[in-house]
Amino acid sequence: MSVNKDFQKIKAPSPQIKTAAERDSLVRDRAKPEPIQAPAPPHVIQADLKHIGERQRESRIRHLNQTLYLASGAMRRDRLRAVNKGRAKASFNSKTQGHER
Repeated sequence: MSVNKDFQKIKAPSPQIKTAAERDSLVRDRAKPEPIQAPAPPHVIQADLKHIGERQRESRIRHLNQTLYLASGAMRRDRLRAVNKGRAKASFNSKTQGHER
């Protein structure tokens, strides 16, 4: 098999994987507020749909911010635990080596 065919089988990241890049692209693609005239009845439905889409986008951005914040905190906590694992035991053992009975 050629290398190109192998790369064609690779799928894009799952939508369940939350990334900072996704959050940044959603923030960048936010609709710019634009002044509108008083909408006529046919335009009301279109304005409502646009508003619903913006609410969903903002909700997703809030969700991504919260999830990435929690994941970052968990990563820092796990790293500190890994760094400090066995530190107290090593310190205790070095202090008691000369005091055997």
